[in-house]
Amino acid sequence: MQDGAAMVRTIGRSRPETLAALAPGTSGRVKRIDHRRGGSAAERLRLMELGFVPGTLVTAIRRAPFGDPIEVELRGYRLSLRSTDAAAIAITNDARTAPTDYAIAKGTTAPRSIHGAVIGLVGNPNCGKSTLFNALSGASRPTGNYPGITVTRSARAIAIGAQEATLVDLPGCYGLVGRSPDEDVAAYELFGRALSPHAPQRGCDACVVVLDATALARSLYLALAVIELSVPVVCVLNMSDEARAQGIEIDTAVLQDALGVEVIRTVATKHEGLGDLRAALERAIASSTTREVSFGGAIDHELGPLVMRVAGELSRDLGPRRRAFATWLAEAAARGRPLPGDFAMDELDDLAATITAARYGFVDRIVARAVRAPERAARSFTDRIDRLLTHPFTGAVALLCVLALAFNLLFTLSQPMMDGIEALFAWIAASARSALPAHWLSDLVADGLVVGVGTVLMFVPQIALLLFLMSFLEAFGYLSRAAFMIDRLMRLAGLNGKAFVPMLGGYACAVPAIMSLRTLEHRRDRLLTMAVLPLMSCSARLPVYTLVIATLYPASMRWLGMPVSTIILLGLYVASAVTTLLAASFIGRTVFSGDSASLVLELPPYRMPVMRTLLRTVWQRLREFLTTAGTTIVVLSVVMWLLLHFPRMDEPSATESQRLEHSIAGRVGHAIEPVIEPLGFDWRIGIGLIGSFAAREVFVATMGVIHGAANADQEQAGLVSALQNAKRKDGRPIYTPRTGFALLAFFMLACQCMSTLATIRRETRSWRFVAGVFLYMTALAYVVALAINQIGAAIS
Repeated sequence: MQDGAAMVRTIGRSRPETLAALAPGTSGRVKRIDHRRGGSAAERLRLMELGFVPGTLVTAIRRAPFGDPIEVELRGYRLSLRSTDAAAIAITNDARTAPTDYAIAKGTTAPRSIHGAVIGLVGNPNCGKSTLFNALSGASRPTGNYPGITVTRSARAIAIGAQEATLVDLPGCYGLVGRSPDEDVAAYELFGRALSPHAPQRGCDACVVVLDATALARSLYLALAVIELSVPVVCVLNMSDEARAQGIEIDTAVLQDALGVEVIRTVATKHEGLGDLRAALERAIASSTTREVSFGGAIDHELGPLVMRVAGELSRDLGPRRRAFATWLAEAAARGRPLPGDFAMDELDDLAATITAARYGFVDRIVARAVRAPERAARSFTDRIDRLLTHPFTGAVALLCVLALAFNLLFTLSQPMMDGIEALFAWIAASARSALPAHWLSDLVADGLVVGVGTVLMFVPQIALLLFLMSFLEAFGYLSRAAFMIDRLMRLAGLNGKAFVPMLGGYACAVPAIMSLRTLEHRRDRLLTMAVLPLMSCSARLPVYTLVIATLYPASMRWLGMPVSTIILLGLYVASAVTTLLAASFIGRTVFSGDSASLVLELPPYRMPVMRTLLRTVWQRLREFLTTAGTTIVVLSVVMWLLLHFPRMDEPSATESQRLEHSIAGRVGHAIEPVIEPLGFDWRIGIGLIGSFAAREVFVATMGVIHGAANADQEQAGLVSALQNAKRKDGRPIYTPRTGFALLAFFMLACQCMSTLATIRRETRSWRFVAGVFLYMTALAYVVALAINQIGAAIS
């Protein structure tokens, strides 16, 4: 299949060269991987696991705009890797491969009931696994076209015949030996307590392995590792429609005969083949037919003593999984992964490499018999787009245009909806005040509760649109290309190119973005990225940005034909990205010194997102905002109203400003005013800064409560008008351009988010790390805001 599809010229009969030396459009076959030139033994094994075994045809496609990394094609799929990794792969024109004695024989396990069975859903990244999970279970798991969308287990009850089982969606992985925390989740679920006391008791009772029909050779490697577990297995040939469109024909009967398991064709996006899959699962679990694997005499001989050690030293009942667990231990030890309990082993690099080569040798035999592809494939849709989107010039222009268009749409499309929601809740507040008896409780309902709910809902259109745009680019496959193009720049900042997509996800929300850092293999890369990712301007900052910008610059003000508000907003997002890279460069050279890990990133084909799935994904993420930050904002809005109005002044002649200063919030604001006054902030802004720590969006609600109380006659004109008319005691306006930009800078840089800090604590298990992130970001925000205000004052 791979040989016939390659539209390239092969290298000549000269001495072997490395993959890094291959010119775009040429191809050769892997001769060996020399980890002494490209990295550690673990990295060598990782490359082998991805398919770089002797005899594999590899084609150089293109280089990134900055010259590194390199895009290559092998085994029906594409990935990028850095030149240092490519230099470790020796290339030749010799098509000979090492023989393999890998074989699968029928076996059985103890019968079990389908009811209550735990079924693991396993597959490579980008194979449609989560889409299939949603289709089978009716769930709404986020889906995308980028590795790392699923970073935790997700379980849902499904019907199998007349009984109920539990389907568990596991993170995408290329093998069972995790190289990052998200892949560890899959191994823990499959092996159970043998790996971790926190894992499920017994592991999965059966597995569904999702195969990508457009890249079958890559998917079959993982399928073999799962079949070796000796549990009932059903393979799903997903994306069958895409394979047919590419002229790829797959004989499922040959696959079934070679693997010894049922193979079901599906198209998860169209819900095709789901009934056949349920029936196959029912047959597989009820019959308890499994498969026993032999690697061949030499490998089996080396594994024998290890299997005995597993049975004797581990006080856990692994049952038929003992042999698979011994294999896992050998591969894990060779990769330097921590082993369970006190189990210790010497490095077994050669054994692990031989196991990997044996599996791929068997895969190549299956693919040669089961797959027929066109002798010369036409240039694909992905190739045509990539010629533009990964070009050094047009690619950079396209990236800037995509970002500019996204933020312009963010402002222009959402504004009418925001205005409508604001007007609606102003009417609801007025109606509530007139319907309720004159009492402070009616003011609490109207100005505290209704205003709080209105503040949350008013910014939902902007947040939803931002989530939609990010999810669309993610599902389309563009974000992985962006990571490919920008890896060299990220390396200058000490970051891994794979961190680019989580950092872009930080534009939506830092919490899921930090969780997705589990896809980074090395702890140093995870911690460094985690330390700077909160600097990316998340959607929670957007309401603050919008409020301050609208206060300073009306929508009618334009420059070079573009609204000034759009230019400032885009500038804030660009500035946050630049600041993040500068901070990463400094912290990476001081606190986390060392080089970033090698970049090996799959580049999936472009796929038009399924709108139904895309909207469900956006709704799920938006619902998380409404149920977490949203409820917090409403509660804090009510609390803030109480703090602004109690203790109450009994003097009827007291002005609203005097009542406000007399309140608890007023006293706290005055207490911190000496600290924030050099920034141009008064005590009222200080109250908003304190409240925004629970959730940044609370700042807007707090300003609404404060200025609604202090400027009651301005209430119907809206919060923006109230801020524009807010005055200090000496009559000077509070919100000048100088103060506004200092406030924008403070919110852009400060870590005003308890949820983000709580997520960092959960991921790092270190309060010291959390304190470090909070203190450096707060100090940076204070210094920059101070500089803006003081320099502006000196100039003016």
